[in-house]
Amino acid sequence: MDLYFTVIWGGKTLLLINIIYLLLIVKHLTRPMIVLLVLLIGIFCLEITIAYFAHHNQANVHLTHFYTSGQFLLISVVYYKQLKKFKKIIPFGVILYSSILLYQIIDSKIVYDEFNTSGFLVSACLMMGYAFFYYIEHIREKRYWDTFNVGLFLYLGGSSIIFLTINSWKNLEGWNMFIWTINGGLIILYQGFITATIYRFHRVQKNRNGISSI
Repeated sequence: MDLYFTVIWGGKTLLLINIIYLLLIVKHLTRPMIVLLVLLIGIFCLEITIAYFAHHNQANVHLTHFYTSGQFLLISVVYYKQLKKFKKIIPFGVILYSSILLYQIIDSKIVYDEFNTSGFLVSACLMMGYAFFYYIEHIREKRYWDTFNVGLFLYLGGSSIIFLTINSWKNLEGWNMFIWTINGGLIILYQGFITATIYRFHRVQKNRNGISSI
């Protein structure tokens, strides 16, 4: 139990550190980094709201719908700026995700107070696709965004495995805390990669196109 809360608060602390770091260099941020800042602030606000509802014994699962869709759309904007050769996959991904979400709404597949597992998995697969095509396009270059790209892929890959197997372990109460601790660890890993991305950006912000040897 103590380990779980330590991991959760570790992730929140890193999230806050990343927001503060970006705000300190906000005058020098590129458009992708501004979008990243908006994403982190949005996640932070949602986590505060979720914690507030939980503290007052109010339902808060519906807020995860905003998290899933908001994160997907903002990450799509970022990769639209980062990709050139594979730029067209971004509009395709947004249309596909929007179509699936619309189908779920029309067919009543989305339950307001339940986590939309299939929606999360679709968005995760699409974002991992963005990360994969980014890697292919920039395999011969070293860019500050490479670090975020790896972190996003690892986080979404690990979380997807957890949610794909959720039906296998949800009835094993003894394992629930362990699984969510692992998920919390993935969040720390993700935020750690974001910290490294911000640091690298800070180092190369004066270099043309954000290309550097570090």
